[in-house]
Amino acid sequence: MKHPSFMEKYISGFPFCRYKTPIMIEVTPEQLNIRLLMGFSWKNFSIPASDIVEIGLNQETYRSAGKAAAGAIVGGVLTGGIGLLAGAALGGKRRKDNEMTLVVNYQGTECNIELKSSKTIPNLYQEIKKIFKEPKTETAQLSQADELQKFAELKEKGIITPEEFETKKKQILGL
Repeated sequence: MKHPSFMEKYISGFPFCRYKTPIMIEVTPEQLNIRLLMGFSWKNFSIPASDIVEIGLNQETYRSAGKAAAGAIVGGVLTGGIGLLAGAALGGKRRKDNEMTLVVNYQGTECNIELKSSKTIPNLYQEIKKIFKEPKTETAQLSQADELQKFAELKEKGIITPEEFETKKKQILGL
């Protein structure tokens, strides 16, 4: 089965690479397979899905000021004052910047991976988001035994009845 791969421009983040270089990221259900061009060869390594600390996407749209000014001048010359306003509005094309935040745990170090904005970043973000496991909250990390112990203590203190305890016990154990 072929997994989605993305060729991007790496800017910074890993401690062993401090310069801009091409990066290939393959997203599998278990991990990110990374190929980073280091000089004349590729450095290959993997980041398990469990080591993805954070992921986010920031999409900004803005107009190019230079193209808006050029449009205003052309519109003003051709049709006068109204053309000046119309040219300014139409001359600057919208441009979208896609910035992805990717923080991974690499060999015990948290690395904030920075990639150059590109049109494919939103697709890469969606693929990584599929395998990213949100950090569990404290209550979600409690084991069944911890949950049972908590309710047993509530029963002993008289806060809940023995019947309520039995109901909770069945719920926790999935009976």
